[in-house]
Amino acid sequence: MIQKKHLKRYVRVKKNACDIFRSFSIYWRAYGGLKEITHSPYLYLSIIISFFMSIFAKPEWSWSNSILNTLPAILGFSFAGLTLLLGLTGSNFIKLIRGDSGDGKPSSLMRIAGTFTHFFTTQVLALIYALFCDATGIEKNFLLRFIGISLFVYSICTLYASSLAVINIINWIDKYSLDEE
Repeated sequence: MIQKKHLKRYVRVKKNACDIFRSFSIYWRAYGGLKEITHSPYLYLSIIISFFMSIFAKPEWSWSNSILNTLPAILGFSFAGLTLLLGLTGSNFIKLIRGDSGDGKPSSLMRIAGTFTHFFTTQVLALIYALFCDATGIEKNFLLRFIGISLFVYSICTLYASSLAVINIINWIDKYSLDEE
């Protein structure tokens, strides 16, 4: 017989898992889903760069160490930057870009959040993948190396895409400047 405390734990874990899936669904819709990824020039640029890097990189180069030494700082800086940006925009600006867009698509605020969440997601995936490959010693396999380098380069490309989202926000603020009341 299942003990009551185990049942409560199961219910709590199930609820938390559902919350994660709901949040992922919100991100996926806000970002644009698979269509946005497959139509992204950043993805194809990453694949091309990664192909050449995989072929011409020095044999002793540890791509996983490059990821593990680089991305945590970028990830932390990115979270801080997004928080600062949202804090500086002001409530009137947020009111202007949030809400239903009327065409069934996510609002500008949700699209920006989706862009940043995609950026964070690619970094986390690259970190986990690099950690796994480094820990298991399989990072020298050509296919696994190519995948790892692709995730790394793609995460850097999404950094650039996120910076373009920031310039759009700044442009909107400049164009539709609203005084805080």
